[in-house]
Amino acid sequence: MTLKAMRLAEMELVTMYSQAVGQADGLARRALTKALGRALVHTHLLTAHIAKRTRSGAEARLLPAALGDYFAGAKARACMRCHLDRPGASGALERRDPHPYTYICAACHDEIVGEFPPDLAAQIDRWPRAVREARVLHHGVGRASMLNAIGRVLHPLSGLEPELPTPAAERAVIVPAMTPTPGPAPNERRGELTVDKAEGPEGQYVDVLFSPTQVLRHWSVSLAASCKKPRRPQRTQSFFFTNRLPRRGNANARC
Repeated sequence: MTLKAMRLAEMELVTMYSQAVGQADGLARRALTKALGRALVHTHLLTAHIAKRTRSGAEARLLPAALGDYFAGAKARACMRCHLDRPGASGALERRDPHPYTYICAACHDEIVGEFPPDLAAQIDRWPRAVREARVLHHGVGRASMLNAIGRVLHPLSGLEPELPTPAAERAVIVPAMTPTPGPAPNERRGELTVDKAEGPEGQYVDVLFSPTQVLRHWSVSLAASCKKPRRPQRTQSFFFTNRLPRRGNANARC
């Protein structure tokens, strides 16, 4: 009943997100579309677990793929990377006490090994079994690997297009469109600042405050102060050098 209640809540979110996407545009539309995809993935994950636990053919027919693509064993286990128990060639990994309980399905095991950089992938077969399993488990529960599972695995299993991350080299040159800055209108009046000059000391203060010479002099002094090299601290003789041991043959040397 808990899984069905969670699925009902996700289905309500799918309905509300679908309505909001049709009323938005630009950045808001992209954000709502991403949230809609997340809600659809959650709905299909819950449906797969309900179908496996209840052995209901009606629930299984709601999935875009066969139930065997979601669960390999007889029990409905949940991988900590993809939240399913998909079949694979390397076998599932499970770690218990004294470590925190961790379970990685066989398919995620294969995919995590494929995510290793080439220098580690070339030596992974020479690692001891405990080291290999520890590194696979540690990498699999990382954020980067879990995002790969969401975009490359859970999206297709939910009937959505795969969400592949943009390579860093391409993302570095993606620049938003520049909005041209409008120039002054043909009949626009030029902005001018007028200061009412007073007599006496107040007038002299206004002259100094708005004097270009005074501003230039202030900037020159500030620039010179910022470019001036800091003085190096003078070296002082340490206790070690002022209290050295006497040399051989020097009876009057200081001890």
